[in-house]
Amino acid sequence: MIAYLSQEELDAFAIGEVESLLGYAYEWEGEGVAHLHTRPLAHAFGKVSKCLFSKTGTDEVFLDGGFWHVFVGEGGHVEPRQLAQAGDG
Repeated sequence: MIAYLSQEELDAFAIGEVESLLGYAYEWEGEGVAHLHTRPLAHAFGKVSKCLFSKTGTDEVFLDGGFWHVFVGEGGHVEPRQLAQAGDG
């Protein structure tokens, strides 16, 4: 599974006051792709689920039990990472 993140949204989250927020994951079945956002999209298709964004001091994105987690380190930088399969952490 490949996760795409918006650098603009990550930057805004990183400098904001909240430590965590519940965002949105948009997945197209059979494509192996998820788009993770801090706010809902006006025009989106596919399966929609929740995604947790959290400031933790580490940079990591992973899928656990069908729930996406985005850990944002200092500066809002998250290293791109391809997950081999659902549940790979």
